[in-house]
Amino acid sequence: MKNNLILLILGVIIISFVCAANTITESVPEKLFDIRFSIEDASITYSDDLTTIAIYENFGRVPTTVDLLYTIYSEDGLELYREEGSVEVEVEEIQSKHFRGLNLPPGKYYFIFQTVYNVDVRDEFRGDFEVLGYDKQFLFRVLGGIALVALTLIVVYFLNRRCNEN
Repeated sequence: MKNNLILLILGVIIISFVCAANTITESVPEKLFDIRFSIEDASITYSDDLTTIAIYENFGRVPTTVDLLYTIYSEDGLELYREEGSVEVEVEEIQSKHFRGLNLPPGKYYFIFQTVYNVDVRDEFRGDFEVLGYDKQFLFRVLGGIALVALTLIVVYFLNRRCNEN
């Protein structure tokens, strides 16, 4: 009789745990999602140095497919670049996107990153960035300095050669 009572108590405890676990699982929504977005460096020398980082976190119980749209605009609103893609997120996904081959002249631009998930949930992120390009004055000073040093070495070489002939 004592063993039956212990088995009954253990059975009630196990059933209570199973019911509690089912209640917790059912309270987590099937689809719960978060996205964070940033531009790695807002001041870049060349446009193909542009890198963005998107972090997708899925807190729900099922994988989530996210449709992506990357768009770059000039400062005055002219669309210069557009790329579409998608990613499926089970728990967490970190994407670092490099824009190799992007050819933008020096200037200010803005980036729009749009996502669509769960059929109708839309997010939009904006980031400003600037392409600095070459510092032309600095480049001319360096090249001028190199040319001056080279010319000085040539003059010293010929003067030294002339003195050695005499």
